[in-house]
Amino acid sequence: MPLKPTLAFFSQWQKSLRKACNRDFSTPENRRRAWVFINLLDHGWLRKIWANTHQISPGVFRTNQPSPGRLRRFKARGIGTVLNLRGYVRTPVYFQEKATCEALGLQMVDLTLRAAEAPNPQALRALIALFRA
Repeated sequence: MPLKPTLAFFSQWQKSLRKACNRDFSTPENRRRAWVFINLLDHGWLRKIWANTHQISPGVFRTNQPSPGRLRRFKARGIGTVLNLRGYVRTPVYFQEKATCEALGLQMVDLTLRAAEAPNPQALRALIALFRA
């Protein structure tokens, strides 16, 4: 099969799966779809073996996308707030993180910063205010 049609098929399949997963996790089917998306398309399998978590100051840690298990471990260590610098994104990973934080009693704060561009002054002021709170 030529590469271009294969890539187009995969791209369309990913879009349809993402759309199907952008729902709540209240049904087994929605949880199954989200699991497929998170673990196969959004590198969830990689985050199981590579956490990339580091303390940047006392009580403040940075990490890549946390799994539900990692969020439980953070809660057990006394962490009470998760600062999501990707912002609100309609993906299964976001909905899973939000649902897990709510179930654990963790506060999740969304602030959109982009790796490919400098943050605007408003975003920087919001970030500073969050760290001071």
